Amino acid sequence: MKNWLIIGGLMCSALAGAHPAQAQVRDNVWNGALIGGAIGAGTGIALTYATRDSELTATQYAYGALIFGGIGAGVGIGIDALLFRNQPRRPATPPRVLLAPAVWRDRKAIAVKWRW
Repeated sequence: MKNWLIIGGLMCSALAGAHPAQAQVRDNVWNGALIGGAIGAGTGIALTYATRDSELTATQYAYGALIFGGIGAGVGIGIDALLFRNQPRRPATPPRVLLAPAVWRDRKAIAVKWRW
């Protein structure tokens, strides 16, 4: 019984062929803007704190977060727009001849799949 399971598994895997994974659908650039804006705002607050020369109020921290958040959002949009995640690709065709070794205890064989 075990031999038949091994033979069946090898034949199924050899005859089924491999299919490439499909890419995800492209998201809009707002995703990059939100991530870049959050990173930029955090950087703006940190730089405002690091370069202070006196006690700053919340409005001055908010101003730094706003300026750097806008810069970060712009960078995030640019990076998100540059990533071509959904370029049309030709569908991959399976190979014309597929050879797979089928080896078990007392037999050695080659499984062949030929596509016209």
